[in-house]
Order: sequence, then C-alpha cells, then structure tokens
Amino acid sequence: MKTMAMVLSAAAGVAAAGIFGAGVAHSAPNLDGMTWSDASARLDSWGMKAQVSTRVGDRLDEGECIVTSSTMSAKAARGFTEDGPSNTVLVSLDCNGSVASATKPGYSAASPEGRKAIETVKAQEWYKTEGGQIYCRKYEKQYPDRPPLKGCNLEEE
Repeated sequence: MKTMAMVLSAAAGVAAAGIFGAGVAHSAPNLDGMTWSDASARLDSWGMKAQVSTRVGDRLDEGECIVTSSTMSAKAARGFTEDGPSNTVLVSLDCNGSVASATKPGYSAASPEGRKAIETVKAQEWYKTEGGQIYCRKYEKQYPDRPPLKGCNLEEE
C-alpha cells in the first residue's frame, strides 16, 4: 500500500511539472549595444517579435535608443501560447544618448556609461581598419549564428 502511494505521488509530481512550465528553455539573442531600429529589424528578419519592456531616458528618438539587455518573454520561455509557439523578445532601452558634447546632451565622459560609450565608438572605428576587418572576418567565421559586430560591415555604413 505504501509503494502504491509513492508511485501515485511521483506520477502526480511529473504531471504537475508538465502542466506548470517544465518546457523547453529558449535564450534570447544578444542584441546589447545595437540601436532599437537595428535590433528590431534583426529580430524581424529572424521571424521574432521585438517588444520594449523598459526604457530609460528621453533624449533620443526611439529608433536611436541603445539596447541594454534582452530576454525571451515568459510565454516564450515556456515555448507556447494559446496561438502556438511564442517568439517575443523583451528589450530594455537606454534613450539617454551617448557622451555629452557642447551641442548634445548625454553621459559625462568621466562616468562609467560615458567611458563605455567612448570605448564602443573607438572599437567601431578600429573595425574599419585593416586589422579590424581581419578580426571581423574571424569573428563571423567563428560565430556564424551571432549577429555581426556593429561597425564590422563597412558596406552598411
């Protein structure tokens, strides 16, 4: 009798796990550092939906805002919705702008965000050099499923 109760308890646990979300996990593509326009276009080309989940700042037009993080929606993490598989990516945006200048507001060059923005601009400039282009080709060959590094494709600029 005790064995039968244990078997029924185990079966109930397995059934509950199946009902309450023990689905296949999906990870969101890395869109960090891309503009909202580029990120949403990239997701659209992959057949995914982009949705803004959080936004900080108001200095930039929405399309120019920078993606700071992305994650699959809760329904996508479970792998299904009422209409079928979910493929919505929730995106956090930073609309504060980059480094401040005399004519444009933004982060102080002395702040962590400003230093990171300066490093990003320097990296994008380096990608345009011969050494940078060699690095870009190696990166794209090593990681064919990842988005290209921003600044690597000189034809898009």
